Amino acid sequence: KLMATAYDCKFIETSVGINHNVDELLVGILTQIRLKLDNPADGGQQYGSRRRSRSPMGVGPGFRKYRGQRTSASLKVKGLLSKVWARDSKSKSCENLHVL
Repeated sequence: KLMATAYDCKFIETSVGINHNVDELLVGILTQIRLKLDNPADGGQQYGSRRRSRSPMGVGPGFRKYRGQRTSASLKVKGLLSKVWARDSKSKSCENLHVL
């Protein structure tokens, strides 16, 4: 769950052996596909932004560098706070498969 939150992905625990959350996973996948087809411009933009920001701190290639290779501590804090208080809170939940 921590990795899903860090990489801004969806997460659901399943067990095929005892049929735990398998139906919810399939419904969630179908819902995600339908949501992305309904909003093709928005879905593509979110996917592209997810690909650029690979760091759990939110500091990736999109952020400016400070003095060559070192990244400013204030930029790291800004990246962390922007992840915590994101404007688009719909995509914040990693367990809710019914929103993008």
